[in-house]
Amino acid sequence: MSDALPLLLRAARGEQVERPPVWMMRQAGRYMKIYRDLRDKYPSFRERSENADLSYEISMQPFNAFQPDGVILFSDILTPLPGMGIDFDIIESKGPQINDPIRSLAQVEALRPLVPTETMPFVGEVLGRLASKIVPLLCGKHKPTWQPQRDVGDFVVVTNVADVIVTGPKMEKKMYYRHTGFPGGLRVLSMEELIKKNPVEPLRKAVVGMLPKNKLRGQRLRRLRLGLRVLELSACVALGRREAAVLRPNPTPNPSPSPSPS
Repeated sequence: MSDALPLLLRAARGEQVERPPVWMMRQAGRYMKIYRDLRDKYPSFRERSENADLSYEISMQPFNAFQPDGVILFSDILTPLPGMGIDFDIIESKGPQINDPIRSLAQVEALRPLVPTETMPFVGEVLGRLASKIVPLLCGKHKPTWQPQRDVGDFVVVTNVADVIVTGPKMEKKMYYRHTGFPGGLRVLSMEELIKKNPVEPLRKAVVGMLPKNKLRGQRLRRLRLGLRVLELSACVALGRREAAVLRPNPTPNPSPSPSPS
C-alpha cells in the first residue's frame, strides 16, 4: 500500500523515499519568463489571484514546464480579508499594504462574518479547473509513452475539495441515481444531499464519468486521492484509506461495563 502512494505523501509520512519530492511555490515561479510577462500585463497581484483564469494559468505554469510532484494554488494568505471588510493590496517589492489597519475594538466589532462562497468564489472556481486536469493525468495522456490500451498514468491528489464551487442551480437540480436491485429500490439524491452525506463523492463521480469505460478505469481510480483539507488527507493516507471524507470523529465510546462479580 505504501509503495503505491505518491512520492510527496510518502515523504510527508516520514518514510524513506528514493528522492526528495519537488514542488514549486508561487515565489519560485517568478524567475519564469512566462510568469513575468503575465505579471507585466496584469500588474495588480489581487487581479492575478482573484481572477480564476489567471490564477489557474499561473498555478499550472511550473507544472506544465517541469512536471513536479505537486501543484500550489496561486493565492495569498490575506485573500479572505476583503470579505471581512478589510481592504488591502500587495505592492510589488514592498509587500501587503492594509489601507485602514485594525487598531481599535470598534473596528474589530465592525468586521463582517466571512462567507467564502459569496466573497471569494474564485478560489472554488480555480480548484474546479485544476480538478479538470485529473482525468488526463490519471490516463497518462501528458506522457509521450501514452497508448490507449496501456495504463501509464500518474497519482493525482486533490485537497480542499470542500471549496469547489458549482455553477447554476446544480446543487438542487442535479440528481444522482442508484438502485438496490430490489423492487421499489430506486434511490435519488440531489447534489446538495450527496455533499452533506459525503463531500468528496460528487467530484469522484465526475471523474468516474469522464474516465474511459474499460478495464483500466479501476486501476486509474485507485491512484486518485481526494480530501477535504490537507491535514485530513494526510490522516486518510496514514490510515490507508482512499477518501478523507470517511474520516469523522467517532462518538464517545460507551464506558466498559463493570465486571460481573464472580
